[in-house]
Amino acid sequence: MTAPLLDEVDTVMQNYFAALTSKDEDIFRLYEDNKRMRTLVQETLKAREDLEAHSRSQALLITSLKTELHEKNCLIEAQDDESSVLREGIAELRVLFGCRSELNFSPQDVISKVRDVVKRHDYLQAVLNRMSDHHERSHQAALQNLIDEEARARREVEGAAQFLYHSSIVWSYHQQAEAISCLEEELGQQRRAAEEVRADFSEQLQLCTQRLELETTRNARQAEGMSTQLASVKMHASIMQLELLEERERAAFALEGILGLVQDVWEPWCVVIERHRRQQTVKRQALERKTTELTAQLDSLQAKHASTTEALENLQHTHRRQQKHILKLEEKVGELDTCRNTLQEIRLKHEKVLERLRKVQQQYQAATQTAAETSREHEKQLEEATKKTDRLTQQNTFLYKDVKALEKRVEGLTKRAQTLEAQLQQLRKEKQVEACEAEAKVFAMEHEVQRARQEYEGRLAADKAVLQDHVKELEVEREDLKGRLDRSQSAHAEGKKRFVAEIAEWAGLAEALKAQLVEARTQLEKESTARKVLESSQRTESELLSKLIANSSTNTSLASPGRLVELTNGGSFLNQSSVNPAAPVLATRDGNEASGELTRALESEKVLRHQVQILEQSCRRSTAVISELREALYRERMERETPQR
Repeated sequence: MTAPLLDEVDTVMQNYFAALTSKDEDIFRLYEDNKRMRTLVQETLKAREDLEAHSRSQALLITSLKTELHEKNCLIEAQDDESSVLREGIAELRVLFGCRSELNFSPQDVISKVRDVVKRHDYLQAVLNRMSDHHERSHQAALQNLIDEEARARREVEGAAQFLYHSSIVWSYHQQAEAISCLEEELGQQRRAAEEVRADFSEQLQLCTQRLELETTRNARQAEGMSTQLASVKMHASIMQLELLEERERAAFALEGILGLVQDVWEPWCVVIERHRRQQTVKRQALERKTTELTAQLDSLQAKHASTTEALENLQHTHRRQQKHILKLEEKVGELDTCRNTLQEIRLKHEKVLERLRKVQQQYQAATQTAAETSREHEKQLEEATKKTDRLTQQNTFLYKDVKALEKRVEGLTKRAQTLEAQLQQLRKEKQVEACEAEAKVFAMEHEVQRARQEYEGRLAADKAVLQDHVKELEVEREDLKGRLDRSQSAHAEGKKRFVAEIAEWAGLAEALKAQLVEARTQLEKESTARKVLESSQRTESELLSKLIANSSTNTSLASPGRLVELTNGGSFLNQSSVNPAAPVLATRDGNEASGELTRALESEKVLRHQVQILEQSCRRSTAVISELREALYRERMERETPQR
């Protein structure tokens, strides 16, 4: 039993290893196919990049050729224009300088003559500029002297006008001071009279009711005196105002004549004087306002006095009507008390008015002091102005001498200018003569110019013919290049289409290869798992074989070959007995020893059978795995062959 089992195991193992070697070969072939596909894909990508680079280089070459052709045409046109302009300029210069023969006079000679003419022109221009600068300087010096003399005269006139204006201002200040002093005296008299009237009125109020009539008559008389005094004061004030207006008009009329002469020169001083006059007028207006306020206060006092007189008259009427009623007299006494209070208020207001008048007097004194200081300052300024005028007169004398010297120089310069003008006229005449000669030469050289033009036209015609031929050749080249470009573009388009189709095919192949690679990977995983299973089964089989070999060696060592034959026969008999259950059992053959050996042999045979069953199961598994692997390989081969077909 052991020999056929070993043979079966060997065949199974050989088949297993043969299947493994075939699988390894298939895997190696797949690996090589993958390598080839990768190399093909890389080569196609490189070919695509090369084609794109070639197409780009062709496009760049085409654009560069176009730009070169355009640049050459532009250069040819620019050279033609420059040559025509230079020839015309040189021909005109030859005519101007009389260098008609091109053999005797080269273009360098013409250029040297042009340089000489330019240098001579620059020299003459510099001389003229110097003369004009000298003439302008002399003219400016004379104008400056005239301006200084006018300024000196204007300053003298300004000094005289300032003196007159200051004198008029001082006279007006004196007149105003006198008028204000008169007004103050009259106001003081009026205040004294008002105080006396108020004292009398207070005494009369303190007396009995019997003296009311006398007090009213006295008050009426005093009111009449106050009205007459106020009228006289108003008349005097109006007279003073008229006098002041007349004096102002006189001063203005006197100053208008002077200011009309010096108005253009004396504008800043006029501005200062007008400011001063405005300040004085503002002060005068303030004083007049204060006088009007005082008069208004006096009028209010008169009105209050009239009201008091009316009240007293009413009291008299009431006293006459109601002499018998003492209560009414007491009421009248209360009214008198109110009148006393009003009189006290009037006194307080009168004191306030006196304080205001004192302040006005102080302001007037300060104004007079400032006016005196300003007059002193003006006197100092006049003294300084006189000193400056003396200095300016001295400077004017020196300047007058300088002006005379400058006039002499100007006369010399004018003489020189006249000589230069005469020289310039001579030069102009010479130039005119030369121009006439040049015109004659021009008329004489017209025929030569015509001949030269004809020759030049012939040359131009020849050059134009050559250029036309060259242009035709260039056009032919352009057409050839255009044809080549069209062909290259069409070929490039076809190549692109082919390349796109090839790329699509290669993309499909790459996708198919990717799918195959995925399947191959899955199959490799399956094979790896099968290999692991086979390796494990191989290990178990090798272990079992080693155990079987060990058991067989022990059995052979224990039993003889005859015994083994008997055991085998007994085993076959046992098998037959197991097949035939009706057979008799050999219980009485050799005794206890034979029965023990049989039991051992049966046990060993059972173990061997169990191990053989395990080997058969493992072989079946390995054969199933190998069959699956063969089916997978066959499918892969069929799938590979189908796209190739």
